Amino acid sequence: MNTVEVGMKGEFLNGRVRTNLALYKSYAHGTYFFVYLAANSTQNLGNLKAVTYQGFEGEVTAMVNSNFDVNASFGYTDSEITGSDTKTDIGNRAPNVSKYTFNLGADFHAPAPALGKNVEMFFRPDFQVIGPTAFLDREQAGTNNRDAVPLLDLRMGVEVAGDWSVTAWAKNTLDKKYNAEYSTGGFVFKAPPRRFGIDFLKHF
Repeated sequence: MNTVEVGMKGEFLNGRVRTNLALYKSYAHGTYFFVYLAANSTQNLGNLKAVTYQGFEGEVTAMVNSNFDVNASFGYTDSEITGSDTKTDIGNRAPNVSKYTFNLGADFHAPAPALGKNVEMFFRPDFQVIGPTAFLDREQAGTNNRDAVPLLDLRMGVEVAGDWSVTAWAKNTLDKKYNAEYSTGGFVFKAPPRRFGIDFLKHF
């Protein structure tokens, strides 16, 4: 893969706000994707001769105060298949590449003296939007697209730095149903549903 990339970083308000921006263009050769063959019930690797990717990524992180940080990022990718042994592939978007992604997160932490000496409580929500994603579908001579998917993860708990922590978490809290992967032939991988759990970490 050959890539050209330019970017810049910045700090503002005495370092309380940090930014990153990058623009890129990539030329990939020999990009692989999955193809399901119903005749023998096997999943195989297909190959694309050439794919072009271009886009940008931006990120902002801000420290609101000593207990509260927020961060946001956005990435956009314009992809195109430019070389393939299958002519109907040409001009389609690259498989398994989302048109854009958006992330928004926050991190809250503060002392909790009521729970003990040096104990801190924390809470972190992470919201993500995975933009429209193309899945190559040669049976339809084009792409089988998945719509944008909003996802929310949550983490909260208490910790004593350097000693122990207890964290309750939830992933895919909105319980969104979507295909994580698709291959020609109608073979799909379903994304995991909503999950909950509790983690206990002890340092020795």
